[in-house]
Amino acid sequence: MARGSGRIASMLPRPGEVTERAWSRAGYAYAVIIALGLAYFLVRMPYQVSDDLEHLLIFQFQSFWDVARTRLTNEGSMRPVMWLQQKVLFDLAPGGHYFATYKAFHVAQLLALVVLFVRLLRIRTAIDLVALPLALAALVGIHTFNITMREGYPVNHFMTVLVCCLAIANLALARGRWWRDVLAVLILVYAIFTIETGLLVWVCMVTAYVAGWRGVSGKAVLTGTAVLAAYFLVRFFVLDVGARTLVSMSSGYGFSVRDTGTLVELFGDAPWKFYLYNVVCSLLTVLFAEPRAGVFQLTAFVVHGEVPLWSVINVVTSTIGTVLIGIYVVRRMRDWRQGKLDHDDGLLLLFVAVLGANAVLSYPYIKEVVMSPAGMFYAAALFVALRDALRRLSQAPLRRAAVVAAIPLLLLSAGWTLRAVTLVSTLRATAFVNRSDWAVAEEHEDETRREWRSRHPEAERLLRGLREEVVQMPVPQPFTVPRWTRTWLDPF
Repeated sequence: MARGSGRIASMLPRPGEVTERAWSRAGYAYAVIIALGLAYFLVRMPYQVSDDLEHLLIFQFQSFWDVARTRLTNEGSMRPVMWLQQKVLFDLAPGGHYFATYKAFHVAQLLALVVLFVRLLRIRTAIDLVALPLALAALVGIHTFNITMREGYPVNHFMTVLVCCLAIANLALARGRWWRDVLAVLILVYAIFTIETGLLVWVCMVTAYVAGWRGVSGKAVLTGTAVLAAYFLVRFFVLDVGARTLVSMSSGYGFSVRDTGTLVELFGDAPWKFYLYNVVCSLLTVLFAEPRAGVFQLTAFVVHGEVPLWSVINVVTSTIGTVLIGIYVVRRMRDWRQGKLDHDDGLLLLFVAVLGANAVLSYPYIKEVVMSPAGMFYAAALFVALRDALRRLSQAPLRRAAVVAAIPLLLLSAGWTLRAVTLVSTLRATAFVNRSDWAVAEEHEDETRREWRSRHPEAERLLRGLREEVVQMPVPQPFTVPRWTRTWLDPF
């Protein structure tokens, strides 16, 4: 009995010792608190009229199978799951509380996102926990995620892709099981038929396997590759859906946003030049926060002699973070040449692969929200580099270097904190704008909504019910925003 008690006692943490599980739980708790704080502002933000009302009108009068049939072959896009998911939630909404139902799903996505993100980082030590707040600030503060949070449609399909990418990476990081293979392939199918950036789930699957993460087996990777090949076959040869072109949407170029007519005039004879511009700008915006949506924003400010502080903060913090990641890459190159890859190297490899693939997918036009998967893995790579720097600075011979490193780390921490606060500010501003738009929805309706209302008298009742629900929703007023935010917080 005494010997058994001794063995049990040896397995328990010593007095004052904190176990890995405790650090991990602290990391999850911190992340959930951040997510719940953002969720508070998220649920107080009405959806925009422009896209969401049209979707809800369609769901009111089309059956599940009609939605599946009509949305499988849209010109330039093949997104049946996106529409079917919205239709299911519309039909399940209790008592016609559509916004509450969609917002609940959005909040669930946000919570899943932060939990899967923290799980992927593997918080095990005090240094890990110290580095986590900055990684989460980068996750929610980067401009690609900011606009993602404001999306609706009315299910946030860009957020769906983020969750799917993290889910695949976490499955790959676990122990191999047959059901994990099945789940990984199902997640891939779900993502690629939701929106085109869902293709990045396959990139995560392959990259994780290359990094040595075997939770998703080689057979599952091959199956996923076959699914991807079938997707392209159906899209481009069977259904002839095609892809976006120069005339699909206006896009940023140089120092301004150009409409489709201007883009055709500039690049009609050589569209590949514009596509190459978009790919390069997509890479740069994640690494350096410049350009923004294809527009060289900070450069334009400098030329005009009026440089807002928030623009400088964005570029400086992203650049410092990218340099820190670059330093980590240089330090690890010798081990990489010998084929030595650890968990942190796998995270960095995921970032590089997703960044490149994400930029290529952005070739037709630039939208910051499209680059949100690369922005998310940028935050993970920044965590890896910061944790490595903190570990080295904590060593006795490097204490003097800690003084030198304190300045860039302080700038990095303060800058990303301000960018994270920017998300709250823009959610508040968007809430006021969206509610104002709903208040005058009938006065500014487009031809599509007017047609629905003329064909379906019940659409009038739906519109009035939605508008009443939104108009009664309390939202922050613009005049309550402190003046200092205009200088320090990005309004875009």
